[in-house]
Amino acid sequence: MKGTDVIFIAAMELFILLLLVMGLKTVDNFFKGDKNRNFYRMIAIAVGINLMILTFLIITFKKIQFAPGPTGPRGNRGDKGFRGDTNNYNICSKQIVTAGDKKFKILKHQNAVAKVPSLDLEDDNIVF
Repeated sequence: MKGTDVIFIAAMELFILLLLVMGLKTVDNFFKGDKNRNFYRMIAIAVGINLMILTFLIITFKKIQFAPGPTGPRGNRGDKGFRGDTNNYNICSKQIVTAGDKKFKILKHQNAVAKVPSLDLEDDNIVF
């Protein structure tokens, strides 16, 4: 880090410390007769310290630039998963014809497969 960055960080931390002292005075005046005044004072100190840490982290890590590193070695191949449903999802890959698919094709060629019913308006009958 450059010297100007260190001076800027130190100035910001001192400014937050000054705000913390003013906040503690305000807490003391606001809770003058309260028996839990020390608890409120500790909460104010904890908030101030956390603000100082947050400011330091934001200012210092803002200048970090990430660069992609080299790719590592490939790992071992895992176990093969279960075969999916070939009728619906596996369209692009090589499909295995099952006995059910063969039977469906045979019945389709024989017109024995039930189709969507349609209305024949001339005879007023439902045609399959």
